[in-house]
Amino acid sequence: MKLLTTKQWVVWHFSWLWLSGSAAMAQLLPWEKLDPMPTPRYGLTAVAWQNQIVVIGGRDAQGQTVATVESYNPAAQQWSTFAANLQQARFNAAAIVYHNEIYVVGGSQDDFVLRTVERFNASSNRWEVLAPQLLVGRDGPALAVHNDTLLAIGGFAENGVYLKSIEHFNAATNEWQPSLWQLTVPRASLAALSWKDSLFTFGGLFHGPVAVLERYHSSAGETRRNDMNLARGNMAAAIFQNKLWAIGGSTQEGPTAAVEFYDPILSQWFEDESLNTARELHAAAVLGGRLFIAGGLNANKTALGDLEVTPPFATVVESESKTLPVTLELLSYPNPFATQVQLLVHNVRSKNKTLTAAVYALDGTRVRLLTMTNSSERYLALWDGRDEIGREAANGVYFVLVRAGAEQITKKILKLNHEGGRH
Repeated sequence: MKLLTTKQWVVWHFSWLWLSGSAAMAQLLPWEKLDPMPTPRYGLTAVAWQNQIVVIGGRDAQGQTVATVESYNPAAQQWSTFAANLQQARFNAAAIVYHNEIYVVGGSQDDFVLRTVERFNASSNRWEVLAPQLLVGRDGPALAVHNDTLLAIGGFAENGVYLKSIEHFNAATNEWQPSLWQLTVPRASLAALSWKDSLFTFGGLFHGPVAVLERYHSSAGETRRNDMNLARGNMAAAIFQNKLWAIGGSTQEGPTAAVEFYDPILSQWFEDESLNTARELHAAAVLGGRLFIAGGLNANKTALGDLEVTPPFATVVESESKTLPVTLELLSYPNPFATQVQLLVHNVRSKNKTLTAAVYALDGTRVRLLTMTNSSERYLALWDGRDEIGREAANGVYFVLVRAGAEQITKKILKLNHEGGRH
């Protein structure tokens, strides 16, 4: 097997394929940064609509609540002013696409908690304030569509009380009505995501960040599930590749860059690649197989305009590189292998005491993350051909990626069956 030379650089992009019922896998590359929003802000909300990311409201760098709406076109890699701004400036509101229309619900303006609801009318290119208002003002609610019903969940009330109540929009009567289901823990700035026949709520603030995860099912009612790894509120959340993602947010220590996702099949939380910038009060949207994170407030209380995104789908590309020569050397023995393979890295210029070797399948899923130990200026790891939860990986081609500071190197390895032949 040919090693990478100093004139080769392997750039990896993966498809984020997830096998139903399989162990959850994480992304390979760090989050990418795209052109920033024209208006840096926090406490905004965002949706994916008509092949663009639409960012709505929030507070600007001067702390003023704004009605500003802007859109990002990933195909053109360009920000634009949206067709119209909101009728009412809003901070900490919630937005969602329902029946192909954008709804914006609740939030606050200065110190006043809002009951109003706006909907974008694509025919007239303007926002309309709807006659049916929420039953109660909600600052920092979650908004979800479940069983074709629009739900406003939790939030802060006008008197600062944390809400556990939920209300739904009755399209037949054109009014908001109280739902029979309530949160078991009252909270604001939480997440609510609908997945298949279940509605999940997680995180939020209740006299501090919480890690609660609840599942609601029409027949089983509400049940508690495994708590998040990190208690947080004011996070961004999204359904992405059949997982429930929690990105950044407010923790006891302040804004975090930590990312985790919940696998509803395994009923387990997994950590993933952190954001480039710790942030809270930001927004998320999924478009074109990529997860976008916009705006927020950093640890210095500065309004952010940057846009972070997961890597796109692509294949493995091997190309000449004059700017980032690879000095690392990655060896594997035996290769091909049947039961285990030893991985050995030389020429590490990074001062890291430990390195990690990530084993990936050809479809981009991460099979195993190994810690490499330092021994006489070499780094060693042993892969036993099993995945993260101990199941034997299928026979075939895998790639190993090792990163050391700004350098990275890959190695192709071949796993055979125990008799030495292929399946």
